[in-house]
Amino acid sequence: MTYSNGGHGLDAVDGDGYSTWDAAYVLGALSSTERREFETHLQTCDRCRSAVAELSGMPALLGLLSEGDVRGLDGDQPEPPPLRRNAGFPTCGSSSTRYSRSSTCSAT
Repeated sequence: MTYSNGGHGLDAVDGDGYSTWDAAYVLGALSSTERREFETHLQTCDRCRSAVAELSGMPALLGLLSEGDVRGLDGDQPEPPPLRRNAGFPTCGSSSTRYSRSSTCSAT
């Protein structure tokens, strides 16, 4: 896994440069060199071992998906429901708004 800064694992989360390698490891996306490097790291890192354990069933679950299921994930997604207007909150520009602002909101 080569990162944008040119290093390996340097995009650290909480100071652990390997913390983002767990899913790639479980899914077999690391090179053989990276895999060995990560496995060495796993020997001393409880957090990464736990993350790998949590993800370990993912390949089997993904294997249950049909080709049609996967293709359906790329399709058009339904529009989220519209936000409810006036759900007990003051509307923009009303005199009961908490803050006084010079700008007004436009209704959509």
